[in-house]
Amino acid sequence: FDHLFFTGSPKVGRLVAAAAGRNLVPVTLELGGKNPAIVAPDADPTDAAARIAAARLVNSGQVCLCPDYAFVPESGKDAFVNAYRDAVLSHFPTFVDNPDVVSIVNTANYARVAGLVGDAKSRGATDVVIVPENEQDRLPDARSRRFPPTLLLDVPADAAINAEEIFGPVLVLHTYDDVDEAIAYAAGGEHPLSSYWYGGDTDDFQRFLRNT
Repeated sequence: FDHLFFTGSPKVGRLVAAAAGRNLVPVTLELGGKNPAIVAPDADPTDAAARIAAARLVNSGQVCLCPDYAFVPESGKDAFVNAYRDAVLSHFPTFVDNPDVVSIVNTANYARVAGLVGDAKSRGATDVVIVPENEQDRLPDARSRRFPPTLLLDVPADAAINAEEIFGPVLVLHTYDDVDEAIAYAAGGEHPLSSYWYGGDTDDFQRFLRNT
């Protein structure tokens, strides 16, 4: 081949680049990452939550531009969680048999997403599963590969979900006291494919642009 284009994870991208390098084939890598969404202090948390929910749930989160985690002010955490839940339920008033729900692409990725959530919970995270109450005991469902929209709260730093692209309908929620904490966190990891800011064109936003 004269040139290879690969879209996928950084982990597999390294393997592709190494294999291509042995044959002196140039490559273009479009790699997904941990896409951040930062809700600024001046943002409307209800509006931000609705927009982030819509972005996270596209194709059940199986789009490389979906936000993987969000930062919200500590004082606005409860308002964001409630608004996110309301937004998800407005998209999916039912889930188990809803024809608009997209299944996880295959068994391997379903198991991987479930494993990431399970690992986070085993380390002390709290999961907020957002489906109608009468469907709670039917999800997740390995047979149909339907994984419910989930918010993960209080995720510890050593959880695998902080390092691996989720590629599923799960959002990790962090809080901050100073927005610079969120900016530094986003800048400290591998380059994301996209970054999202919810708020005005303020000095905080300009620091976000300069430092991420």
